[in-house]
Amino acid sequence: MKEPNKQIKSGLGGNPSGLRKVNDILNSEISNNGLSSKGLIAVNASFFTSYNFDSYLYDYDKAWRNTQIGPVSFYNGKVLRDFTKYQTKISRGFDLLGVTKDNQLKKYTIKGYSSLNDAQKVIQKMKDDGIQNSFSFQPVLIDKGVVKVGNSEKASRSAICQIDNNNFILYSSRSLITLGTEAQALANSGCVTAFNLDGGGSRNGYYKKGNSGLQSLTVTSREVADVIYFREQ
Repeated sequence: MKEPNKQIKSGLGGNPSGLRKVNDILNSEISNNGLSSKGLIAVNASFFTSYNFDSYLYDYDKAWRNTQIGPVSFYNGKVLRDFTKYQTKISRGFDLLGVTKDNQLKKYTIKGYSSLNDAQKVIQKMKDDGIQNSFSFQPVLIDKGVVKVGNSEKASRSAICQIDNNNFILYSSRSLITLGTEAQALANSGCVTAFNLDGGGSRNGYYKKGNSGLQSLTVTSREVADVIYFREQ
């Protein structure tokens, strides 16, 4: 990709909350952003997509019980959601990823039980770094070329990784594998940074060549909160 910061995009299940199937989200993105003649490849993305997670995390604030995309979300360069404007405390930490203006895949962490001021500093740092779209994830698979995970339960997996400034991989495994196996496959492909996305029953993949319609890599019936996709320039 020539401009990863602009070509790695997010599609949302709702605005700002809601769930939809991946192909429905992508068809909206194609229609709304003039991508009918452009190629793309996409997988489901963020972990924090369930009612249960948000109601657990924000039980003391009913306004947050029906959110789907997590407590902080950047979409097309705008802060779609900033929980520090509504919350008075942080109970559980979370990680976000995004591509900086100098095309680096980067992790941002808001720690559990940290102050709102500390959380606001992280969000400001994301703005300063030029983050266009953010996604929640867990865990880090590879950092600075070093695999950071080992054995775990087996599941179908999705991930994003960076090889260099212009080369990235969206990974989707139909096979049931551990996080360690996933990370090693990405390391063998030359990835120096990799983050695990939502897998299991949420794993979905689509691609599109030029003027053709969406083609499925794998399809599940589960609705999701967002997708991450690479688009042709």
